Parts: sequence; C-alpha cells; structure tokens
Amino acid sequence: PTSRLSPAGNQFDAAIAVVTDVSLIRTGRMFGINRYVPQLATPVPGMRVIKSGRTTGITTGTVMATRVNGTKVNYGTQSAPRITTFNDTIEIVGDEGPFGAPGDSGSVILDRDSGRPVALLFSGDGRTTTACDLGGVCQQFQAFPV
Repeated sequence: PTSRLSPAGNQFDAAIAVVTDVSLIRTGRMFGINRYVPQLATPVPGMRVIKSGRTTGITTGTVMATRVNGTKVNYGTQSAPRITTFNDTIEIVGDEGPFGAPGDSGSVILDRDSGRPVALLFSGDGRTTTACDLGGVCQQFQAFPV
C-alpha cells in the first residue's frame, strides 16, 4: 500500500461509457468540431491538436512531448494532498492561453490535420495540459471511438 504522499505508477486516468441509444451518436462531428474521424492516431511531438471542453470550449494547441514519466497530479486539496504519479503521458501547450482547465477532464483530443483522436485530457497546471494516449485507454478497456 502507498501513503497519500507516496507516488504510485499510473498510465492513465479514464472512464468509459456505453451508449445504449445509437440514435444519439452523430458521426463526423464532435461538440462543435466539424472534422472528426473515429480512427485512432498516435500523438507525436509537434502535432497540432484540438479539443472541445466543458470549461474552455474549443481550443487548439501543440503536442510538446510524449511518453513523459513522473507527472504528478494532486487529487486532494492543498492542505490534504493526494498525489499520484503518471507515466507515459502527453504534454500539450495551448496556442492562445491554456489548452485546458478544470472541468475539461475527459475531453478527447484530436489531431487537427486528420480529425483523428489521439489523447484524453486529464490534468494541467495552467501552462501545460496533461493527457494520456487514447490508444492505450482503448486497448485497456476494449472500447473504441465511434
């Protein structure tokens, strides 16, 4: 067991859902982003990305690094921290201000050029947004984009 300050190695922070009413699925569009192709792509440094989040809406950015290890995220409060460490994360910087903010967690990040999903947003520090590789999430849960 680990204490609340002892880092554990995690690869992603994700959840899945099952759509039971297929009439709710709109292919080729994702929350205001017109170009969406439900085929996974691999994130690479320099890739131009876009996402639609609950808090910040549609933002664009650039993948600065992939396979980043030792990313620490506080799931507690400042006075009672619950620090968890993630490995194999993706760092993204927004083009005009932050790429993501609290409330954007769970946003699917797309390659701007192809419209293909590459990552899942889960954290940030106001300057850099942290995401996990969507391919790994899909493989782990055996759930794929539609």
